[in-house]
Amino acid sequence: MNKIVLVDDDPIIQFVNLRILRKYTSQGVVQLENGAEALAYFQGAEGAAVSHLVLLDINMPVMDGWEFLDAVYQHGLEGRMSVIVLTSSVDILDMEKSKNYGNIIHFVQKPLTADKVDKIPMLMEYLEQA
Repeated sequence: MNKIVLVDDDPIIQFVNLRILRKYTSQGVVQLENGAEALAYFQGAEGAAVSHLVLLDINMPVMDGWEFLDAVYQHGLEGRMSVIVLTSSVDILDMEKSKNYGNIIHFVQKPLTADKVDKIPMLMEYLEQA
C-alpha cells in the first residue's frame, strides 16, 4: 500500500489539499506540520513500512523543506519517498535547487487544485493504488 504525506505548516492549506485529494481517494493522508515532524515520521516504523509520496512545502518553521530533504539524504531515507514540492515560492532559485534532489519529481505552485492533480501522473498513480 502507498501513502500520501502532506507536510505544510498552514492549516488552511492542509484543509484545502486534503479536500482535493479526498475527491480522488478515501485513503488516509498523513498530515504533518513541519520537516522535523516529517523526519520523525520517516525514521519511525510507520514511515518505513510503505512507499510514500510527499507533498512538501518549503517555507515552514522548526525545519523547512530544504532542511528536511537534507536530513532525509543524511539518514539514507530518500528511497522511501518521492517528493512533490508544493509551495507558494515563485523564486527561480527554489526551482533550480529542487533539481539537486533525485527524489523530487515535481515542483508545483500552491494551492493544489484538481487540474494540477490531473497533470501529475505519479500523484494520480498513488491516488489510484490507495
